[in-house]
Amino acid sequence: MKTTLIAGAFAALCAVPAVAADMALKAPPVAAPAPSWAGWYLGAHVGGAWGSDPETTNDNNPVDAFTSYTQNVAGLFGGAQVGYNWQQGNIVYGLEGDLGGIGFDSTIARNNLVNVIPFQTTTKSGWYGDVTGRLGTTFGSALIYAKGGYAYFGGDAGVNTVGAAFPIPTTSASHFSGWTAGAGLEYLLTPAWSVKLEYQHFGFGNETSATTINTLCCTYTHKVAFDTAQIGLNYHLGH
Repeated sequence: MKTTLIAGAFAALCAVPAVAADMALKAPPVAAPAPSWAGWYLGAHVGGAWGSDPETTNDNNPVDAFTSYTQNVAGLFGGAQVGYNWQQGNIVYGLEGDLGGIGFDSTIARNNLVNVIPFQTTTKSGWYGDVTGRLGTTFGSALIYAKGGYAYFGGDAGVNTVGAAFPIPTTSASHFSGWTAGAGLEYLLTPAWSVKLEYQHFGFGNETSATTINTLCCTYTHKVAFDTAQIGLNYHLGH
């Protein structure tokens, strides 16, 4: 009897490690922490830009070449961005600044009504920048967001008289301030690196250029607007 009890106790002790090991194997896995977007990031972007410069004559001078027209533009653009994100659950919000250049140059030759003075209307490349707020929601490692805020464009828009038989002073509009809005999709490749696809629209208020012929001043209103599509890469500091 005593031998049987000792043997049973020994068997039970031997079974304890096996049971513990089996329980360990069946324990639920620990969930991986959700990806974090919080903190500083910086990066670069490149893409395409397309838009228009509607221009309107502001007087009824008979030597003006036109009363209104639209200058269409398209080209490449690119630059850098820096921003900061806050995150609460799956909601991400923050501030972002972009700075870069847009490479489009469009020139159209136009003559005045009596075909004396050859005019050229131009819309040229320049720097652009913006400061925007971002708001988005995460889906796993992806972030879908919208953005909007202030925008600046430093290209030239104007009317000149290159090739005229006598010099005519001209001015151009070269500082455009306005707004921008857009949306994008960003994806974390690693905790520190993300890639994004983004659409953005830029709209600017009226700016004026002029040509002066003797005492007659011909002024023109420009309202530049363009759209962009870009791919970008961000590095998230501290991740």
